Amino acid sequence: MVRVMRLAVRTLGAFEEQEVLRAEADRRADEIRHLADRLQERHADLMRRFVRIQRLVSQRSAGLDAVDGIAAEAGRLFDGDFVAVRLVDAANPGVARLRAAVNVPGSVLEVLDAMVAADVGLTGTAMSHDRLVVSDDYAAEPLPVGVFVELGVHAAMAAPLHLAGDVAGAVFVGSMQDGRTFDLEDQELLLILAGYMSVAIDAAATLEEVRDALEQAEWQATHDALTNLANRRMVLDLLTERLADPTIDRDRLHVLFVDLDRFKAVNDLYGHATGDRVILEVANRLMTCLRPGDVVGRLAGDEFVAIVADVDADTVAGLAARVNRLMERPILVNGRSIRLSASTGVASATDAESADELILRADVAMYHAKTTHRGAIGHFDDVLRRQINERV
Repeated sequence: MVRVMRLAVRTLGAFEEQEVLRAEADRRADEIRHLADRLQERHADLMRRFVRIQRLVSQRSAGLDAVDGIAAEAGRLFDGDFVAVRLVDAANPGVARLRAAVNVPGSVLEVLDAMVAADVGLTGTAMSHDRLVVSDDYAAEPLPVGVFVELGVHAAMAAPLHLAGDVAGAVFVGSMQDGRTFDLEDQELLLILAGYMSVAIDAAATLEEVRDALEQAEWQATHDALTNLANRRMVLDLLTERLADPTIDRDRLHVLFVDLDRFKAVNDLYGHATGDRVILEVANRLMTCLRPGDVVGRLAGDEFVAIVADVDADTVAGLAARVNRLMERPILVNGRSIRLSASTGVASATDAESADELILRADVAMYHAKTTHRGAIGHFDDVLRRQINERV
């Protein structure tokens, strides 16, 4: 009987032990499933954020704004840790300015924004050594950023950013979580983000080059190559805008057509290089004698035009006389004193139907003046109007 009782006790103990083991196995299975679910959720979150990052980088029109967007995503991927991006100043490699800061208090932002030396902090180390830098004890680093130490940043890491193979900045991640360390997965994630930022920086640089090229092309298309004055196309466009502007009084809108007398003789006697110097001086004199709001352009050769608004007939006649007086002053080129004069035609926009017609009227008035004597001023009137109609 005693043996039976002992056997029953051992059997019951073994059963209870199996139940405990089974419960422990179930608990571990639940933990594994929970961990797998968390890893799957984190993986899905990573994929969603990388899709957003790729979309930011692909939108080249965003320029450096893509770097800001990637920094914001990094702040979420690293669970609220500090993220800061510094970019090297292209004009001064010793300076690295704050470009983006995520999860950083406003008071700290002011301090970070004031720090411009490129060799400061963990980002400075990452840039100078061109590699990923990781620290599990940020305060013990040789050159920590004091404000981060005061906030209690424990672990930190920084990765360099590149433009065309050269270091262009760095991205920093700092954590205030006790016991936080950045493992290999975190480090790999930062390197991937730094790679995306580098692509965005390269795209921004390319975009800037394209913008510069477009601006240069637009300038060349609308300005005279020698004098940088408005060319014929720009003069016509600006005059068309003024004629269409209902706030501009057409009776007070005028065009001056200025043509140099005997300029061909300058090119024939002294060469085109001297002729170009003369044209430049004429352009400068026109700019100085007219008002800041007036438009001065070079149509071709020695032909210049000015658009003058908000003046009466007497004032524009006075401006024309001033132009002619300035043109009569000697022009010194390579020790030579060159004397010229100019014939000027004046036309009002009162009943002009187009910019072309208004410039034609001023042109006809200038030729009429030239037939009288050098340095004369002609005004478009009914007599000249009949001449134009007869020509048409």
